[in-house]
Amino acid sequence: SDPTINADAYTPATVDYRGHTYVSEAKWRGAASLGYPKKSFSLKFAKDDKFSEPDHAGGFVDKRKLVLISTFDDNAYVRQRLAYELWNILDPEHLQIQVYSGVVFLNGVYHGLYTFADHVDGYLMEDHGLDQAGNLFKARTHDANFRLENKGTPHQGLTKEEGTPLDGEPGAYDDLDELVTFVATASDKDFHAQLDQRIDRRDYEDWWIFVSLIMGDDSAGKNSYHYHDPIVDAPWRFAPWDFNDSFGQTWQTARKGFDAQPEGYVWANELFARLLDSPSYGGPLRSRYGEALKGVYAVDEVLARYDAMVDETADSGLRDQGRWQAEYMSYGGWNFRDDFTDYDGEVLFLRQWIVDRWAFVAAIYP
Repeated sequence: SDPTINADAYTPATVDYRGHTYVSEAKWRGAASLGYPKKSFSLKFAKDDKFSEPDHAGGFVDKRKLVLISTFDDNAYVRQRLAYELWNILDPEHLQIQVYSGVVFLNGVYHGLYTFADHVDGYLMEDHGLDQAGNLFKARTHDANFRLENKGTPHQGLTKEEGTPLDGEPGAYDDLDELVTFVATASDKDFHAQLDQRIDRRDYEDWWIFVSLIMGDDSAGKNSYHYHDPIVDAPWRFAPWDFNDSFGQTWQTARKGFDAQPEGYVWANELFARLLDSPSYGGPLRSRYGEALKGVYAVDEVLARYDAMVDETADSGLRDQGRWQAEYMSYGGWNFRDDFTDYDGEVLFLRQWIVDRWAFVAAIYP
């Protein structure tokens, strides 16, 4: 609770959770979502009193920061959560982003159903055995496409979130500029010979598998994080972000089909194109896509996961709908539409979309 919260800076806030009171700091977060009546939040906790929820997400404990992701743009209330969980299970060596569903009261008043998630930052990198002081970059626009055309700098479209030199200082983007330039210009021979020294290839290959399967269009070319420790010069790591544009809806919550070609996502990202075009990497990558669809991404397993989320959140989803539906339907970002669905309709739509999308992709990568 705190009436002075804003998007510009953290302000003091009190967080009461499961009988424990945290002295915290909070701010609004997001890009387009800053305009939502039901906004997203970032919360920061003291080093000696970290946030902990031991019973969800496999143990969501000892968090210096967390994000409360608004579900205002998802009438099924589980798209963001399902996306992160699917990213996590694709490979346990990924940078894991823990998520679960929770209810928020703001200043003592019911505010709705949210997705509680890790904040991608140096603390999270440290949790994964990486240096907290490494360079962390966030892709914010579709210029973050690993291409050089129509850009003032190779890193256009990304911002430096953490690490030194700081954003705005000389050399702040040197390592990122070098990586983008390499992806964009390396010969096929050099690309194959040097790629595994430069990036954790499994991270970046799985990025394509993951976003092309769920049709996370924004997350294919932007809405991602890239981490590099320039001191040890270990391979770059990847983490995904933001999935309101996925699972059959656009970022404006309009319907989209299930039949986008997975390899069509090269429009968003030159790294996808280079990997798929590579004689060494392309074939095994396509084969692994098919293996995932028979394994961790088997449709029955994904549907079971989805159904469990829906069962868990149904009562809260209906309550949230009662609180926010009128404002959702009149919201200026998408009030040009007349095809809105309610909670029950959206849950059924999303489930059928998964069935149809998985069958479509499985026919391409059997």
